[in-house]
Amino acid sequence: MGGGLTAGDRNILTAINTGAPSLSFVGSTFIVLCYCFFKELCKFSFELVFYLALFVRSS
Repeated sequence: MGGGLTAGDRNILTAINTGAPSLSFVGSTFIVLCYCFFKELCKFSFELVFYLALFVRSS
């Protein structure tokens, strides 16, 4: 039923599947906060990164 995976394997996959998106959310939140608090970073290139981080947070 489990595709030949042991309980330990499923636990590892579950940890990876929850840990990676959590790190992504924390990183994109950091980028958004940096954009909001450091106005000297408001250049066009960082603005593109800001919009990408907003998109990642919403998905």
